[in-house]
Amino acid sequence: MPKKKKSQQNADTSACVDDNEEVPSNESEQKSSRNLPFKKANFVCSKAPTTNSKKSRGWKTLKQIIGSEKPQPGTGVTYASIDAPPSIKPVQKFSDLSGIPSRYRDPSSKLFYCNCDEYAQIKMLTSDIINGYLELRKENS
Repeated sequence: MPKKKKSQQNADTSACVDDNEEVPSNESEQKSSRNLPFKKANFVCSKAPTTNSKKSRGWKTLKQIIGSEKPQPGTGVTYASIDAPPSIKPVQKFSDLSGIPSRYRDPSSKLFYCNCDEYAQIKMLTSDIINGYLELRKENS
C-alpha cells in the first residue's frame, strides 16, 4: 500500500490522498467524479424537453387519475354477490351431547352420538329434552 501524503492544494482541509490520485479543485468536479451505483448514467428526465417534441408530457396528480377513471357500476358482479353451488362434500355430523364429530345416529331419537357412553345417556333422556336438542340442530320433524 503506497504512503499517503497530504495534498498541497487542500492543506487546510487535511485530506489524505494517494500519490497517483488526482484531487479535484472545486466541489462541482467532486460531485461529477463520484460514481454512484444507484444512479444510471444514461437516464433522461421525461420533463426535460427533447429535440423531437414541441411540448413535454406533464405528470398527472392522483386526483386527476382518479377523476379520469370511469366508476364501476353498482349492479356488477362482485366477490360478495356470487352465489356458489351447493357443496359436493357431505355435511360433517357432530354429536348432539358433546360436539365431537360423530359417525352414529340413534334411529328412535334421531340424535347423533360418538361412543357407547353417549348412546346410554341418549336412552335415558326424556322426549322434551330430545326435542330441545333437535330444535338446536334445526331438525324438527
